[in-house]
Amino acid sequence: MSDFIMHFTEKLRKTILSGLLPALALILLNGRPVLAAENLLDTGEDLVVVIDPGHGGENKGTEEGYRPEKEMTLITGLALAEELRQFDDITVYLTRTEDLDLSLEERAEFAKSVDADFLFSVHYNASLEHNLFGSEVWVSTVCPFNAYGYQFGRLWLEGMRDKDFFLRGVKTRTGSTGDDYYGIIRSSAALGLPAVIMEHCAVDVASDAARISDEDKLREMGRSDAHAIAKYFGLKSEALGIDYSAYASMLEEADANVIAPLSAEDTTAPDHLALSLSSVNYQAGKASLQVVAADTDGCLLYYSYSTDGGKTFSELLPWPGSDAAVRGYDQTIYLDLTFTEETDPQIVVRVYDQYDLTADSEPFTFSETFLEEKKPVLPELADHVDDDALLGMGAGTDTEQVPEEEAALPAGGEAEVAAEPAAESIPESTGAAEEPAPAPVSVLAALSQSDEEADILAKERAILLLLVWFFGGLFFLLLVLRILKALRRVSGKKKSKGTKPASAPGRTVYPAGTAASKSMVPEDLEEFPWESRKPGAAPSKVSIYEADIYGAGLREKAPGEEPLRREEAPSERPDSGKAEDRGKRSGSDGFDWSRFDE
Repeated sequence: MSDFIMHFTEKLRKTILSGLLPALALILLNGRPVLAAENLLDTGEDLVVVIDPGHGGENKGTEEGYRPEKEMTLITGLALAEELRQFDDITVYLTRTEDLDLSLEERAEFAKSVDADFLFSVHYNASLEHNLFGSEVWVSTVCPFNAYGYQFGRLWLEGMRDKDFFLRGVKTRTGSTGDDYYGIIRSSAALGLPAVIMEHCAVDVASDAARISDEDKLREMGRSDAHAIAKYFGLKSEALGIDYSAYASMLEEADANVIAPLSAEDTTAPDHLALSLSSVNYQAGKASLQVVAADTDGCLLYYSYSTDGGKTFSELLPWPGSDAAVRGYDQTIYLDLTFTEETDPQIVVRVYDQYDLTADSEPFTFSETFLEEKKPVLPELADHVDDDALLGMGAGTDTEQVPEEEAALPAGGEAEVAAEPAAESIPESTGAAEEPAPAPVSVLAALSQSDEEADILAKERAILLLLVWFFGGLFFLLLVLRILKALRRVSGKKKSKGTKPASAPGRTVYPAGTAASKSMVPEDLEEFPWESRKPGAAPSKVSIYEADIYGAGLREKAPGEEPLRREEAPSERPDSGKAEDRGKRSGSDGFDWSRFDE
């Protein structure tokens, strides 16, 4: 019983790992809806596939790449077969393993001889104008091989999308006889064998060619193809630790009896294309055009544009939103243009569908000139502009105009006129030299002079601006210094507030009342009355040298010290004695105190 439980648990674990987990990973990693359609191709128990490296021998394929296509396909094909043989329950054959020349019929017959279930032909692409890029798969137009090829092609394209290749879709092409156009597909279908052509990318476009520029990158392409084939058939690999069983039941839906609509050939060009102005800035040389396009029975892949009315076009650009796998695209895009010189462009847009059919828009013209340089003619030159110069500019030559009189002269008339006396044509002298008439100035010379004066004016403005900046900066610097100095003073006062000022260095403080201190005071201002009294109190006098000592910071008054006061007799005080004598009194020091009695 325990062995049964263990066996059941192991089977359940393998089922979950091989089924649900790959399905969830496919949904989450690709970020796209996945249809749970079964593989329509029934291969039985023994799966056999044939890998066909395209071209070979005298058939070199395209030679636009860094090496002939036949060598590139062989490197990729060998790597594909080597990787695919590491999966279980599959037999892999190659149509060639060396530089061998084989016809398309011989390749199909070889696949049929080994009882192959599918033939995969490896190719690389190029275009006549060397501008098309991306990955595409060609499948049969014959049922049911179309459905088999379509299901594989959609799966293979998703792998190329993951490698950041542009997708050109799963496609069919009908030949002139109504059969498949491509020989390897046509020959295989005739033998009852499904076949596809995998066109990996373009060797003649830099963006694609950089991804296949050496043998390692070509081998990586082959290994990627092998995993796409393994997913299509739902293979496992114990050697690689991979189980793709779930993928075989998660393919795109298809009907074996009907051509897949997304693989049907599109034989008509895009149906609609129109341009309209979205925004414009003539001075900045920028414009944006709205482009509306549609292809009702296909998909838009690329676009290019012309600024000269369709004479030359830009390189091919991917059409925004293009997804050829599902034939989806944005119907409205915006073309942003930038011009770097004066121009009057005529815009033409060209669009490409999935089968490289094109349509051109009607030319779009702007109402003004981009980056037009205004060249004013100076007013003072208007009177000197020669009308003949204007005519010469219009004709584009410097041919002199022949006067009508000379043109009417008969033969020999010029010699006769020259032989006449010249005195008749010379005006009489008026005694003063006449001013010569101003020489006519051509319009080009006037414009040249205008440009020179404009350049001089621009230089003067630049110099003036530079001076303004210089003196403005200097003024700002002085202002900052003044502010810093004021802040330093305020800071110093705050620090010294409430503290005793120290004696100034180098100064000698003399005691009050000494001869030395009195000698520092002028004799006529030795004493000065300082009144500090309350209402009704007698005025008092303070010696001027006391005020000088205290005020100048030579000596501070000690706490509790009486102010220095001159001793006076009661009779010498201003408020003592008779009133009539007040105007005649003076102190012993000669100072007249009478003016303070009033």
